[in-house]
Amino acid sequence: MNNYYITFILCLVFLGIQAQDLATKIPKTANIVATIKGKNITDLLSIHEFDNTKPGKKLLKEISRKSKLQTSSISELGIDFAASAYYFYQVTDSITYHCSLIPLKDVKKFEAHFTNPQKVKKIGNLHAWYKFEKPVFLWDDSMVLYIEGKLTNKYFDQQAVKERNGLLTKPKEEYHYKDRVYYPFKNYDHKKEIEYAFILNKAKTIFSNNSLEKSIVANKEYQKNYIKKAEVSVWVSDYQNLYQSHILKDAPRSHYDILLKQLSFSVYDRQSFAANLYLEDSEIKITATTHMGDEMGKSFKKMSNRKINSRFFKYINEQEMTAYLSYAINTQAVLKEYPKIINRPLLGSYLQEMSFFIELIALVLDEEAVDKVIKGDILLVLYDTLEKQVDHTSYEYDDNFNRIETVKKRSEQVPDFQFLFSSEDTKLLHKLLDLGKKKEYVTYKNGAYIIKNKKLPFDIYITIKNGVIAVGSSLERVLPTTVSISNTHKKILKNNNLSVFVDSKKMINLMSSIENNEQRKKKYQYLYDNVENLILTSSKIRNNAVTLELKTTVPKADKNGLQYLFRFLEEMTKY
Repeated sequence: MNNYYITFILCLVFLGIQAQDLATKIPKTANIVATIKGKNITDLLSIHEFDNTKPGKKLLKEISRKSKLQTSSISELGIDFAASAYYFYQVTDSITYHCSLIPLKDVKKFEAHFTNPQKVKKIGNLHAWYKFEKPVFLWDDSMVLYIEGKLTNKYFDQQAVKERNGLLTKPKEEYHYKDRVYYPFKNYDHKKEIEYAFILNKAKTIFSNNSLEKSIVANKEYQKNYIKKAEVSVWVSDYQNLYQSHILKDAPRSHYDILLKQLSFSVYDRQSFAANLYLEDSEIKITATTHMGDEMGKSFKKMSNRKINSRFFKYINEQEMTAYLSYAINTQAVLKEYPKIINRPLLGSYLQEMSFFIELIALVLDEEAVDKVIKGDILLVLYDTLEKQVDHTSYEYDDNFNRIETVKKRSEQVPDFQFLFSSEDTKLLHKLLDLGKKKEYVTYKNGAYIIKNKKLPFDIYITIKNGVIAVGSSLERVLPTTVSISNTHKKILKNNNLSVFVDSKKMINLMSSIENNEQRKKKYQYLYDNVENLILTSSKIRNNAVTLELKTTVPKADKNGLQYLFRFLEEMTKY
């Protein structure tokens, strides 16, 4: 069986044997592809249900106003909302394209909403709606294409390209943007004329493409990252090269000459990215995965080879906890690997300077010693606020207008927090605190160091015990607690390099307690009743990939995540 048939079978499986899926119109070399899966969306929220939402009613009213055609449902637009719609971005050496593909169900219904027939022209077997003498929308019986393009001046700066396109050949210094003359084009209109020709040719290519082998569905990396269950998906083929191509094309010449000639991102191999939005019955979830090359993957795996110190768990009072943030990296590996990562894309004259810089760091820093002092795992916990009596300096004037400084006490709400990190070698910290005692900035009482300073809004407490350094807003926060943390949070903290947890109800209460505006208090009350806990995590490096995940629970009053979002956003507009 040859490669053509293998690719064909893969594409059929990938598309669920849907030959009409518009993904077949997207070129295989597209740099970014975004998908809105219509069937998934309409299964969660029907057309009729959308029509009766506040955004739906506003949209229908606006469509009726602009088209002068009474529209009572978006189903009357002729668009196939049960099929997938796509956006793709493609960079070529001569032009960059932004394209949106929308499936049609009834082309006559779609065309009925264009009130100015003179703006609709026929281009072969296609129809096009024009604005400012440019085709904005093109369509046939099954698809609408919205397309934009931007020429790359650097490409048209080449002599052969100039001659082929009848462009100016005199020195670019004689042309100025302020005169609306765009080098190397004769004038602005000339540039737009060439741009239009490229756009029209691209549009024709998209509509005529019937080759699965040349489409994005034959791209193995795209197939690998396509998640059918997700409602919205975004895939980026190689974001580093994409970023570099933008810099090289659009950055000022001075920046390019100084730095960008020295950069080569190809040493990192392919750096692809995929993000997915899930609007499920019980939760809303966003995942974002970065795929790295072997060299980058090895470096990041070494740097992330650390877990949160399990002794931290003895300090956390889960019953009072409002939010936390944890992060774990291998300090020794970071000091060794990060300079190499920076060094890789540098070529030319910067290579020698960077090599010297790396050797200097190695000479000054003892990575193993630094790792013992700062292990690289941290945990910040926010509880509530504390009412503290703080000194407030004010000024009064006597009968002779002499300014007299007075210090008064006043109550302020300060954060009640806890900051934990690990250290195998605490001698340096002990010396620093002992120096503070000598300078009378630090006292030692009840097993804790207390830092007092007029510039600080509150006292800071520190304890050092069994390799754990605890910093907090009170003595209670720097001593082990009798309340044990649940296995759920232990799992979140242990299994991820980064984790963020927010108890939404406690956080909203905290924000509401310091709010005086009554209208905003009502908003906070609505949020309290309708927002669940948030969890953000970043996974360990696996197979040269790292995944960031954000999720929250859907309230029981809603059928699924999409209906919840519509209801939530609609209610929030009232405040």
